[in-house]
Amino acid sequence: MTTFDRRSFFKHGAMLGGAAALPDWLARAFGKRSDRATQDPAPATPAADPLSVWRRQQLRAALTTAAAHGKPLLVLLVPAEELEHVAGQWYGCWMNHGGEPALQQLGSCTLAAATGAEVAAEFGFDAALVAAHQNLVTMVLFDAAQVLGDRKASLRMTFLEPELPTVDLTAEATEQERTMLAGGEVLTAALHDGLARHGANLATLANAAAANLDAASQQSLQAFIARGESVPDALLVRGTAIVRRALGDLPATERQIRRERLCAAVRSEVILRQVAGSRWRRGGNCSGDYEHPTKEEAGVIVACGMGMVPPLSERFLTFYSVGG
Repeated sequence: MTTFDRRSFFKHGAMLGGAAALPDWLARAFGKRSDRATQDPAPATPAADPLSVWRRQQLRAALTTAAAHGKPLLVLLVPAEELEHVAGQWYGCWMNHGGEPALQQLGSCTLAAATGAEVAAEFGFDAALVAAHQNLVTMVLFDAAQVLGDRKASLRMTFLEPELPTVDLTAEATEQERTMLAGGEVLTAALHDGLARHGANLATLANAAAANLDAASQQSLQAFIARGESVPDALLVRGTAIVRRALGDLPATERQIRRERLCAAVRSEVILRQVAGSRWRRGGNCSGDYEHPTKEEAGVIVACGMGMVPPLSERFLTFYSVGG
């Protein structure tokens, strides 16, 4: 799929000789028209923003997955573009360095990223409901089955609006790390509290997950819990809540072994994969640093400010580029 990064676009557009050098679809996406279109007296139909189209497709797929797995959908609300870099750094630190507590909470949800307007358009409610809550880092939980089942019903939304500390980029690296880790703990606590307010306690989550698994899958999970038998990562993640709920009955040593295995599965299936509607990026250099660059992005030079990230945010989420 064709891709672009809005922050590096204008720099490269100038190198190419301005908007006139762009392909028609991209010129239309930025409100420009080709010479041919300018000469055409017929009114042009505005082209859909390719980024929004892509993100809505991703959101739709994540919603379907959440419903099929019996999990709540956790939407990371895409911040204003000027706030993207800081918000993405917080998400990166939290998801990559939040440890077992964060992984257990994240594994109990299906993740996606979208703007408030995109969520409202897909789920059928007033975008102002989301816009009123959107800050630097804001998340919202949805009952996926409810959205798919009856969009006219009163939609349950639970907003997570954590107050994060400010990172002093002039401080020593160790101090920055302490601040980032403290912020990660705030995010984990916010998700834990949000799930409780949403009515998605561990028992409810476990029951919903079990109701969406066939008998063979449930038996595999029980064999893992009881005897540590091998089970695919994807199934472990689907059954995160089932495993978490059952671990309290195991001896401490066995419980810790199962927890470590569960966290490894969540890291593999959730953290190391693309979060729907966003992309992973790495800081520290001035080259094309997407984790999985498209053909068009390979070798592209980006603004060197992208390399300036605090410790523990070396892998961060970005929201304003279309994925392949």
